[in-house]
Amino acid sequence: KNFIAVLKAPTFRKSLGNTIILWIANFIPQISLALLLTAWFTSKRDELRGQGFFKVVFYMPNIITAASIAILFKALFAYPVGPVNSLLVKLGLASEAVNFTTKVWPTRGIIAFIQFWMWYGNTMIVLISGVLGINPDLYEAAELDGASSSQMFWKITMPNLKTILLYTLITSMIGGLSPHWLVFKDKGAHTHEQVEKLQLCQIRLSVQHSFRGGISDLLVLSDHQHHHPW
Repeated sequence: KNFIAVLKAPTFRKSLGNTIILWIANFIPQISLALLLTAWFTSKRDELRGQGFFKVVFYMPNIITAASIAILFKALFAYPVGPVNSLLVKLGLASEAVNFTTKVWPTRGIIAFIQFWMWYGNTMIVLISGVLGINPDLYEAAELDGASSSQMFWKITMPNLKTILLYTLITSMIGGLSPHWLVFKDKGAHTHEQVEKLQLCQIRLSVQHSFRGGISDLLVLSDHQHHHPW
């Protein structure tokens, strides 16, 4: 009964759509940049000096708490006075300050960027560890056969990273349930319904209808959000 009520609730369907949109918007650039950085850091021909420093810099956003980063971005996009608004007006890209938190797609874009920025470093580290586990003899044999770096990446690295990529995909989907729109919700704004995710829908429906087991079982995986990439 609880499951049927949840699936029929308009707020659940809207939250499901928001979750999918925000997850796609952050996961595609996240995995793309992580793969690019992985290929860069693990290249045998073009070894980068100071790799440790760059890895720490790219991983740093993942160390900072999600609430701190969300508050930071809210300050950056503050209305009517904020660094982003001041820059847009100064460059002539906007005639007046923009209230980003009352517009649906700008708010979604900010949230997706936060998720991407926080977790691409973690994804990069996971992929690098997967690459380091590949037998180096494969790369040596390919190099002797005259294979280029791109050929080795697509023919050797990617096929051997299938398990790691699947793990990243699953954990990213789990992490995508987490609610980071809260700090963007202004009083009187109606955009929160357009960025509400499944976990917040779970809380709201639980309060409204006194659901217990049904919603909790449906979204039990979301409890692991703090241990997995977005």
